[in-house]
Amino acid sequence: MRSALHGETDLLQDIAGRLPAAAFRPAPHKLWFIAAHLLVAIAAYCAFRFTDSTAVHVLLALLLAHCLSTIAFLAHELSHGSIIRSGRLRYALEVFCWGLNLIPATVWQRVHNQTHHRAANTLGDPDRQFIAAEAGWPVRVYSRLFYPQRGLPWNPLVAFHFVPYILRNTLAVFYARGARPAVVPAKPDYTAAQRGRVVFELLIIVAIQVAIFRLVGANWANYFWASPVVVLLTSAVVMAYVFTNHFLNPLGHARDPLASTTSVVVAPLFDRLHFNFSYHSEHHVFPHMNSDFYPQVSELLASRHGGRYRRMPIGEAWRRLWQLDAFARTPANKAD
Repeated sequence: MRSALHGETDLLQDIAGRLPAAAFRPAPHKLWFIAAHLLVAIAAYCAFRFTDSTAVHVLLALLLAHCLSTIAFLAHELSHGSIIRSGRLRYALEVFCWGLNLIPATVWQRVHNQTHHRAANTLGDPDRQFIAAEAGWPVRVYSRLFYPQRGLPWNPLVAFHFVPYILRNTLAVFYARGARPAVVPAKPDYTAAQRGRVVFELLIIVAIQVAIFRLVGANWANYFWASPVVVLLTSAVVMAYVFTNHFLNPLGHARDPLASTTSVVVAPLFDRLHFNFSYHSEHHVFPHMNSDFYPQVSELLASRHGGRYRRMPIGEAWRRLWQLDAFARTPANKAD
């Protein structure tokens, strides 16, 4: 039997050979989009100084949530090296862009790039659904509160899951090797140097929040709308995509970029605003690719691997999420 790794290599070779070379080059022009959204965000923060209107505060919070979620989507590309390759400059930008979203950059690299992508939808994946064998009371409470499932339809807390996701993975950094919080399905180990970087990045996050507080006029009511509310709204934007990425796919034993992922169809405007983040299978096939080319990858996957490639309207994907069991099935035994 051919191994999953050989199958993935065949898939990569089949699709990569049919794409332009530009698809695999860095896209540094996207730094301008980061700068533009940052400038709009700074203007929105400052605008809080000049109004006491709740209606205007809501509109400013929505605008900031758009800016921060888009910066997060671009930070995701940045972390994969598809915008710039330079290690030091890239790290500095990651620290700032992820810091705006309360995420230590090293935690993201270890959890997402170096662990999730290598073990997507396997038991070693930090982003997977829990299995019944892990269902102690903390996991039951956490899953009930923050995961879509049958029995609690349209639970609004699900939209805010990105916040506890960040907290649980950041807390896990400081656990001993091999240990983890109960509500973390899996975690990478961290060296002393990596823990030191996380502490530094947490200090940057605090500094960013202090700067936001000052930008909004050192007013706690303004800060409430400009930061806690914006963080929750940003989470809702991000989680609109994230839960569909893997939860609709069964857990497996080995990395398989098509068996473990689902892409969703959204309005073309959102693909433009969110830099094709809806194309998640495509991202797992080519993590370092310029996302502008994901629609071409989608067409190739649909025509050449349509039996395994999953892409559906986002509304249908969310309807299916609310039909899930509370816990994922344990992966079937490996074939002999």
